[in-house]
Amino acid sequence: MKFKLLLLAIYVRLFWLSRFNQKFQKRVSDKNFCFYFGLTDSSIGRSFRISDGRIRSHSGDYNTADIHISFYSAEYAYQMLLTANKKPLLFADGMNKNRIVVRGTVDNLFWLMDIGRHLPIKNNSRLMNLVNFFVLAFRKSRVWSAR
Repeated sequence: MKFKLLLLAIYVRLFWLSRFNQKFQKRVSDKNFCFYFGLTDSSIGRSFRISDGRIRSHSGDYNTADIHISFYSAEYAYQMLLTANKKPLLFADGMNKNRIVVRGTVDNLFWLMDIGRHLPIKNNSRLMNLVNFFVLAFRKSRVWSAR
C-alpha cells in the first residue's frame, strides 16, 4: 500500500513541478517519452508519460514504456525509491542482485535519474506522515477490510 501511495505522490510532485517550477519545465519541454515503475509480477505499477512539457500518469502496466523499472517486492521498491536519490549505489546494487530490473535506453535512464533531484520536498517527514496517515486510514476503512 505504501508503494502505491508513493507512486501517486511521485505523480503529484511531477505534475506540480511541470506546472510551477521553471527549471523543471525547461527539462521536460523537449522530452517525449514514457517510463514505468512497478513490480516484476505487474501487480502494482504506475506509468508516467512526458509529452509537450506535461506529465500524465495512470496506474497499471504500460508495455510500450521507454524505461521500464521493475522491483521484486513492494516494500523493497518503497525503500529503494525513498533512498535512491541519496544513495545511488544502492540502486546499482539492487540491479546487480536482480532485485531491480531495468529495460530501456541509457540516455533516458540518466535523464530520469537527473530529474530525480527535483523530486524531494524540503521536509520529507511531512510527506511520510501523510503517506502513513493514508495507509492507516485505508487499513481501518471498510473497503480495505473487505479485501
